[in-house]
Amino acid sequence: MENENDYLQQKVNYVRERALVEGSVPQYIKQEYGDKLDINIFVSNIICFHEEFLDKIETENIFMYSNDEEHNYIAERTNYSTKMIELVLWFDECFQMKMDCNTYQANCKQCGCGELYIREEEGELFSTYIECASCGKKYSFEDIDSYESPKKGTITDKSYVFKAATGYRKGIWRKIQISTGATLDELSSAILNAFSFDHDHLYAFYMDEKGRKYNVPTYYSPDFREEPGADSIILQDFNFIAGTKFLYLYDFGDEWQFTITFDKDVAETTPHPIVVQSRGEAPEQYLNSR
Repeated sequence: MENENDYLQQKVNYVRERALVEGSVPQYIKQEYGDKLDINIFVSNIICFHEEFLDKIETENIFMYSNDEEHNYIAERTNYSTKMIELVLWFDECFQMKMDCNTYQANCKQCGCGELYIREEEGELFSTYIECASCGKKYSFEDIDSYESPKKGTITDKSYVFKAATGYRKGIWRKIQISTGATLDELSSAILNAFSFDHDHLYAFYMDEKGRKYNVPTYYSPDFREEPGADSIILQDFNFIAGTKFLYLYDFGDEWQFTITFDKDVAETTPHPIVVQSRGEAPEQYLNSR
């Protein structure tokens, strides 16, 4: 517990110093509160309520949430400006980037290393880039996402098991076993088949623990206009560990959202994806059928 408290205090100190240098936060505090509110308390309140918000959504098994929900949660408990809350949380994010907490799931084009970190773009608010831990090569998100792997899905002697849970109603999920050499496009087909959905719509995978859709690794259905395509990305290229989560969004009209959780790897050959465990009745796909 002491280590956790030390980390939190280290974060508060870092964010406070960043806020003092930037200037907007102390100016806001002076205008709104005069000498009645110390900047250290201001920053601590935002960070503590942010941690409370993250604990809350984890306890309630909420995978998707918007930045507005995050900011409003804190604003309702502090009466602080959402603009200032957003700025403090950006400095919080910068601290995590400084501590190598924010990784990016891709491979360096220059050296092939799969250990990439998201870094703060110095001198610019809310701007980031990607850096290879091995060779130090820097990329914009557009540069790294424009890379097309020549690999195609293959059958290997190992398999992954993923849990796909629909956001339609709690308690509805399927566990899918699929070859580690399969593509994200093949995982998409396996998910749709597991829930008896048709394959007539576009989709995207958002590879982010919080299910965010912006400035995160995103892979689209092959016939979508954006790159990279999910058919060029191999599952074993990701550094999955037990509990890793990401978002699968199917049909940009009805927006079916599935929380995908990496369960485990098994030393088995899986020629075709199979459902190894399921719970709950699959929902009807189309709105007029629900």
